[in-house]
Amino acid sequence: MKMMKKTAKKAREIKNRKKKDKEGKEKKKKDKELEGEARKTEEKKKKKTRKNSHSSSSSSSDSSTSPSASSSTSSSSDSDSDSRKKKKERKKKKKVKDHDTKEEKEGKKDNEKKKKKKDKDHKEDKGEGKNKCKDPIKLKRILERANNRIEALIARKAYIERMIKEAEEQQISEATVTREAAVAVEKQINEAASSEVTETAP
Repeated sequence: MKMMKKTAKKAREIKNRKKKDKEGKEKKKKDKELEGEARKTEEKKKKKTRKNSHSSSSSSSDSSTSPSASSSTSSSSDSDSDSRKKKKERKKKKKVKDHDTKEEKEGKKDNEKKKKKKDKDHKEDKGEGKNKCKDPIKLKRILERANNRIEALIARKAYIERMIKEAEEQQISEATVTREAAVAVEKQINEAASSEVTETAP
C-alpha cells in the first residue's frame, strides 16, 4: 500500500515536472518570437535613422566645405523626391490604363458576342443557318420569336410617337401661353397709356 502511494506521488511529480517543462518551453518560444519581432522593428528603425542621418550628415559635411555644395545636395534630394513622385504617378497611370484597356477588351468581346448572336438569329429567321430547318415545329418557334420582336418594336414605336406628340403639344401650349401673355401685357400697357392720356387731356 505504501509502495503504491509512493509510486503515485512519483508519477504525479513526474507529470508536474513535464507540465512545467512544457510551459517553460512555450514561454521560451514566445519570448524568442517577441525578441525576434522586436529586433526586426529595431533594425528597421535603425535603417531609417541611418538613411536620414546619412543624408543629413552628408549635407552637413558638404555645408562645412562650401555653401554651394549644400544647396546642390538639397536640390538633388528634392529631385530624388520629385522623381519618386513621378514614378508613383506613372505607376498609377499605368494601372488606370490597364484597367481601362481590360474594360475595353471586355466591352469589345461583349459586342462581338452580341453581333454573333444577332447574326445567328437573323440567319435562323431567314433559314440560312447551318441546317435549313424544314421542321414545322421549329419554324413555328422561329415565327413566334420574330412576332414577339415585332410586337416589342411596335410598342416601342407607339411609345416614342406618344412622347413626340406630347413634347410638340407642350411646346405649342407654351408658345400660345407666352403669346397670350405678351398680348395681355401689351393691352395693359396700351390701356394704361390711354388712361393717362385721357386723364391729362381736359
